[in-house]
Formats: sequence, structure tokens, C-alpha cells
Amino acid sequence: MSKKKPYTIFRYSWWKFWRIDVLEFTLPTAYQEAYEEVERKTLTGSEYSMELSNWVKDDIREQLIDLVLEHQEVTINARKLHVRFRTSEHGQQYIDGMDFYLRDGGIYFDSDEAIKREKLLNKLGI
Repeated sequence: MSKKKPYTIFRYSWWKFWRIDVLEFTLPTAYQEAYEEVERKTLTGSEYSMELSNWVKDDIREQLIDLVLEHQEVTINARKLHVRFRTSEHGQQYIDGMDFYLRDGGIYFDSDEAIKREKLLNKLGI
């Protein structure tokens, strides 16, 4: 019996079969009440949004470390890394996902300050 892989490989060009455009890991974990309301002060008042709680991001990061180390051969060849996971809010089930990055031996998400800073510097051409 074959074991199901915890990742999916996406290739956008079939003739470039050696290139992995997106490597998507799927986590078996389902998170309940994973989002929290965040208030940001702006010049015109306040802005509210729903963001993943830090404990959820930390747990996803821990699980991804093991998966990345176990599947290094495909991870290092991927142009983009993505993770999918399940959440439930008020009895509704959702499948969520987000991109992640490998930097200096760590796993980072778009919401991390280091990635926000890096993207800003790239836009400025620094």
C-alpha cells in the first residue's frame, strides 16, 4: 500500500516537467476559532480586519519545519511554497491557505514583519 504524500506539485508548463512552479503542503490539522479581529490605527481613524492568530501561525510553522526537512528534494526546487489547512468558525468549515518562505533556516509568512520589510525593500529597488 502506498503512502499519500503530504504535498501537491503544480506545473504550469507541461513541457518544463522538471520545474515545480508551486509546491503546496496540506496539513491534517483543523483549527477552531483561528482568527482574531485586529485593529490598525490610520490617519482617518481605525481599520479592522480578521487575521490568523499567532498560535495558529506558530503551529503551522512547527508542522512545516518537519515537512520541509522530510521533503527537501522537492522543496528546494519549488519556485513558490504554499500551505493549506482547515479552519472552523462558528460551526462552518473552511479550507484556507497561504504562501510561505524559507529564509535563514526559518519559515515566514506574508504577515511576518521580515517578509513585509523585504517586499518593501524590493519595491524600492534596494
